Amino acid sequence: MATAPVFRGYATITGIAEAATFDCLIAGPPTSSVLIQSAKGTQEWDEEVIKDSQGYDALWIMRNEREMLDIDMFIVGTSAAIAAVPFQASGSAGALISALGTAPFLGPGSILTLSGFIPTAFNGVFRVMSGGATDLTNTTAWKYSLKLLKYASSAQNTAMAVIPS
Repeated sequence: MATAPVFRGYATITGIAEAATFDCLIAGPPTSSVLIQSAKGTQEWDEEVIKDSQGYDALWIMRNEREMLDIDMFIVGTSAAIAAVPFQASGSAGALISALGTAPFLGPGSILTLSGFIPTAFNGVFRVMSGGATDLTNTTAWKYSLKLLKYASSAQNTAMAVIPS
């Protein structure tokens, strides 16, 4: 097992916390079926710029703040069966397996809850977005990338997770 690094001077956060988990989507223990390699959060918003009578920018309206989160992971397993089917929908609120098959794609618009991440901006309720990718080569483990969306507005975030009846 690798020795933890020693920091002196200023504190820093490195790596992906081992406590970082997805809600009930991982087959088996989280550390035995996926190894999260990176998580990249991007802050976005819609901006409207209003011009004055001379054509100069005079007013900026920013709304609809959101975070796009890209997570890269390697799919591994304590057995070939676990590695072959890394995600399952058992017990998850709103998460679905894609009609493309059980591994590894999640259904369009599925809802995931992430927790245990540092920084905490990576925690919360997210919606699966278009653009997830899988990469299988003969020189490395099976890699999976997931794209997620979370709104700054709790009302928007709640609405995106609700399926109307």
